[in-house]
Amino acid sequence: MPINPYRPPNTPLYKTIQLNEENLQKLEKQDLKLIFNISNNVRSLGSLWLLGLLLSTMILFFQFRDFRAQYLVFFISVFITIVNIYICYYRPIWGRIVGLLSSCLILLVFPIGSILGAIGLYSFIRAKGKNLFGINRYKHKEISNEWKSRVVRDK
Repeated sequence: MPINPYRPPNTPLYKTIQLNEENLQKLEKQDLKLIFNISNNVRSLGSLWLLGLLLSTMILFFQFRDFRAQYLVFFISVFITIVNIYICYYRPIWGRIVGLLSSCLILLVFPIGSILGAIGLYSFIRAKGKNLFGINRYKHKEISNEWKSRVVRDK
């Protein structure tokens, strides 16, 4: 019986994922510090997105009681903001690219959006090649635990 070339692979997904904690322990202190700082930048960007979402929702709700024409723009911006918050906290494979695009879009909203967009561009550009997004990503908790253990060990 011939082998079907279209069959799914036999390798389970958990065997293809590398153990990131071992990789973090092999990093030099300077590289770990860089990854720790970039991870904090992306994480704090998610918090700023959440704060912006709450503030813009409160302003629109209390200031404009009758904004029928602006519903579509409001819901699109809320959806984009929720996607960006998800990107900053969970870091999926597609997260860095979508984060860069939405940071470019938010640059047009002056003045708060310009600040968020600049921070977003800075964070997402620096995250390239640092294993912070995707399947084999370093999780923020693992990075911070390794950083704290090295700082305590070096004292």
